[in-house]
Amino acid sequence: LSKTKILCLPLNNGNHFLAYSNKVKNLSGKPNAMILAIPGTTKQEWFHNTTEYKDFLDEITRKATHDEWSGLRSRGLHSKSLKLETFDLGMYTIGLTDSFDGVDAFLASLPEEKRPEVSDALKVFFRDTYRGWSFAVCCFDTTKTMDAQPIALEYTPFNPGSLYFPTVDGHDGGAPDLNAMVDVDHTF
Repeated sequence: LSKTKILCLPLNNGNHFLAYSNKVKNLSGKPNAMILAIPGTTKQEWFHNTTEYKDFLDEITRKATHDEWSGLRSRGLHSKSLKLETFDLGMYTIGLTDSFDGVDAFLASLPEEKRPEVSDALKVFFRDTYRGWSFAVCCFDTTKTMDAQPIALEYTPFNPGSLYFPTVDGHDGGAPDLNAMVDVDHTF
């Protein structure tokens, strides 16, 4: 994953809007997924299909680029009954849940040939770090490099006064090392 673009902004209805995209090359040859922790609640109706305008984050980036941010390095910015929704949206099969237990249930519901592997270490990381958060598991399957369709959604934030930019990445299947210095090619 590279060239990540993240847009977050408050909406007049009190919700926050989050859009996330990147360039993807699946080196494993197996089904893959992005697990997106969401600091609030959301629902399927608040996911926006970006198939027809998948370049909108590129257009915004071209209009508002801050060259002084290039080369930035970072360590990352820092239940109730199970709710699980499953739906297809553009290139993704999405599992939406209000706890990480729902992530396990969603993954188990997928046919084996479409089920990404999620390591125990990564599961523990998400359970411990994002306790009480919602999750969107966005599954895709590709063996070629591609510009991924942006994920775009609204959510009701736990803290309306703080915008959330998901920047904790793990690309090796294990839990992210929050103390490691990593190259960042994100555009906020």
